[in-house]
Amino acid sequence: MQFSLDQIFSSFKLRTFVRPTAASHLAQFIPSATSWLDKRGAALYSTRRSVRSLKPSLLACIELSFAVGLYWWIAIHFDTQKHLWVSICIAPLLLLRSQESVALGVRLFRRYTELYNPHLREERANRAN
Repeated sequence: MQFSLDQIFSSFKLRTFVRPTAASHLAQFIPSATSWLDKRGAALYSTRRSVRSLKPSLLACIELSFAVGLYWWIAIHFDTQKHLWVSICIAPLLLLRSQESVALGVRLFRRYTELYNPHLREERANRAN
């Protein structure tokens, strides 16, 4: 069973600043950029059609570059690889995409963060009282 991003975010009461439809609104304001990308076999944002035709997405490339840069900044600045191991352990649970597996992944992540952050443990205890 597949879930949309809105269903996943609403089930955990998370808010997103950029919805999947925001990219389509962006394309309306810069039609010359989208036609320029189309001529070069790329797309501004991913659609079902662009995925079927194997066109790379400009926004996905920017997101990937930002994520890799952020990963290396965290690794160098904090001299740790812990964030890599956390993501390796949590990703398979989130990739299953069932409600139970996503909930388990979030529960395990919260337990992990509370274990290593006493402030979060105290905050949770205060909420329970």
